[in-house]
Amino acid sequence: MSTQRIAELLAVRLGHDVSALGERIFEQVLSQTRSALNVQDNAALFVQIERSERAFSRLTELLVIPETWFFRMQEQFDDMLQFAHACTARPIRVLSLPCSTGEEVYSILMALTDAGFSESDVEVIGWDISHVAVQTAARGQFNARALRGQAPHPRWMQLLEGDRLQIHPSLCERAKFEVRNAVNLAPTAQPVFHIIFCRNLLIYLKPEARTALLGDLRTMLAPKGLLLAGLAELIPTMAPGFQHWTQGTPLSFTQASFASASGLKTATWKAELHATPAEFKIRQPAVAVPIRASASAELAIKASNPAIQNSRTNAEIARAQALANAGDLSGAQSAIASALLAEPHSCDAHFLAGVLALAADDLEAADILFLRTQYLQPDHLAALEHRAAIAKRLDAPNALELSQRAIRLRQRLSTRA
Repeated sequence: MSTQRIAELLAVRLGHDVSALGERIFEQVLSQTRSALNVQDNAALFVQIERSERAFSRLTELLVIPETWFFRMQEQFDDMLQFAHACTARPIRVLSLPCSTGEEVYSILMALTDAGFSESDVEVIGWDISHVAVQTAARGQFNARALRGQAPHPRWMQLLEGDRLQIHPSLCERAKFEVRNAVNLAPTAQPVFHIIFCRNLLIYLKPEARTALLGDLRTMLAPKGLLLAGLAELIPTMAPGFQHWTQGTPLSFTQASFASASGLKTATWKAELHATPAEFKIRQPAVAVPIRASASAELAIKASNPAIQNSRTNAEIARAQALANAGDLSGAQSAIASALLAEPHSCDAHFLAGVLALAADDLEAADILFLRTQYLQPDHLAALEHRAAIAKRLDAPNALELSQRAIRLRQRLSTRA
């Protein structure tokens, strides 16, 4: 009961859906918080975090996932530059929410400055719930792993001893960071942003919190402004008021007029908005076979019954497969995002999107996409095995549980054959 009350408190204060983490991981977070606050059980922990902002903050710090890197999904930065060059407003105001440890904010500044925008042309700010993350961001010093194999920027990054890198002081001075709660943005709704990066936050929120945040973002976004979302976040299916920005990738959105918003497929976005694992089982998707990845990033997928998917979805899945096989991971991700926009309940598209995220080393997005694949098809063995492998790589507390579940599912499926 105490665990449920803590989950409810997190939902109220942060909009957080702890089921997105998984029961085992959530209990691990609670255990670490109990240890940090020197309390014996979850009942005592609930009392502490309910009464003390400091105690609640300790829980929040352990709950957030600081998984980010420089120039994550390069094609979205290309969209940002295309939009910025066409934007006549000055300064162009860009928001990163959540900004985590700051890699995204610095990537935005580097990209815009390299493209010829002056210091007075651009204002970039990052908001995050984590005090620790914001402090880290302001220092501008990172582990070289944040490059994800990219070469350090010769102008803006300096390699230090101990596999560290430092952002140029002039860029650190321009970057602005603040501690903000994403579900309590009403007092800050007045400033207008021309571009908003909001990637891989919505997937962790309760439906009502997700709707409220998208409403706030729409208020803060300048008319015809640009909203950039994460791979697993299909904005038009989450709330009305947004539409795909036709000049960019499928993960770039702009405001729809209220007239256009009323013409959206209301039943579709409401069903997606309130979907639960049980409700996802209602539709029977095609069965997807495991995707094979080699050193050359060759990927393959086959839908056993593509007739149940519309032609656009099938075409985009096939295009994503071809692009991935040709080594164009970025193009493949855009194609699969198009497939998900056309059919948000496509099991095959979610699975392939997960594998593409895995190939890009985006473990957070990959795990969410494989989890949604399982929502759509509970006995999807490949998705479960991928989740077990990700958990093992991250040394997650549920790694053994997922591995055992995969073994049992494989045995059960083999007896059916």
